[in-house]
Amino acid sequence: MRPVILFRPPDHPDSSEEEAAAACFPLVRDRAAVAPGDLVIGRYSVLPFYGALVAELARRGAVLVNSVEEHAFIGDVMAWAPLLGAELTPRTWERVEELPDDGTAFVVKGQTNSRKDRWNSHMFAPTRGEAIAVAARLREDALFRAQRIYFRAYEPLRRLATAENGLPIADEHRFFLLDGRVLSAGYYWSNHANELPVVPAPRDVHARAVEAAVARLRAAGVLPRFLVVDVATREDGSAMVVELNDAQMSGLAGNAPGVLYPEPAGRARLPVLAVPVILFTRPASRPTPSR
Repeated sequence: MRPVILFRPPDHPDSSEEEAAAACFPLVRDRAAVAPGDLVIGRYSVLPFYGALVAELARRGAVLVNSVEEHAFIGDVMAWAPLLGAELTPRTWERVEELPDDGTAFVVKGQTNSRKDRWNSHMFAPTRGEAIAVAARLREDALFRAQRIYFRAYEPLRRLATAENGLPIADEHRFFLLDGRVLSAGYYWSNHANELPVVPAPRDVHARAVEAAVARLRAAGVLPRFLVVDVATREDGSAMVVELNDAQMSGLAGNAPGVLYPEPAGRARLPVLAVPVILFTRPASRPTPSR
């Protein structure tokens, strides 16, 4: 198959990702340009109707890199968190009646979005009762009305700074993976880099957590092809997986486009996607890390 990148360019002056992608692989902006036999990697171009895009590409004789089932799996923390285990990712609940009342603090979020910018009132909850109240606040927000609400056990991370509304800026890194292999990594909170004395780089402890997550997903037979794994450092120095995301819709979050999209000489590390076509579509605003 001929891989292609279907790309919706970000709506801001920085065109570095599009340029890097186009220098490496065939790139189209219109799904009508996808040809039979293409393997399509979407960038900012697969939502809101993922299943419809898969069906349309299938009619053209093309395939999207992540299937509908893989995309749904990545977006359902209740599906993948039990596979990773509590030592690798925080405990997670969806049903309010199952929340422990034992002093556990919580992070409350929607299935695909959160209100990190309102950390103290719309994401962090120090008690079970407050977690229920935060969930109610999120359900009042139109963005979350069609999303499932998840409760995750709060695990203190290595904090490097504190942003507005108490948001902790952590030692956290985003890894882009293809078929379980790391393509690139970057500091997740790169938009706060000017507030830090030193921007941390991913380390072995983070890479090992990614490897462990990949191994557990592969053993369960549910390893999506194009995946983002966000990994952070706990206060005790261990690493935990914060999130999985579909890499097609994930912001770069500190990843260098020239590394994520290698020059032609670097294509040997992408044996399955030697000549992808990237479908890159323009978001309404600067892409931010999905969470």
